[in-house]
Amino acid sequence: MLLLRSDSARWWSCDEVATSLRIRPALARSALSRLVDRGLCQAGVSQRELTKYAPSQSEVETAVDMLAWLYREQRIEVLVFISRAAIARVRHDALRTFAEAFRILDHKKHK
Repeated sequence: MLLLRSDSARWWSCDEVATSLRIRPALARSALSRLVDRGLCQAGVSQRELTKYAPSQSEVETAVDMLAWLYREQRIEVLVFISRAAIARVRHDALRTFAEAFRILDHKKHK
């Protein structure tokens, strides 16, 4: 999102984003799709593969501006926060999977 915001007039292809961020194109495509779905970016009409930064609401743009400032001024703290959130999601999913392994199913209902 911050990459697209850095040149908000530009339409970015998935491959350009992937190259700039040094990630796989599939990951870039998925991230761009989520940004569009959440109203942070706009997908091109004639060429669906192009995306540009275009928040759907001024409040969203203000929040992104604040995030960009925080990332620039306190990058380490932001990255630590993101890492902790990701680890918490992985732990939660692992615990749910573990708990599901011990769930007793009524085989009559599932036949």
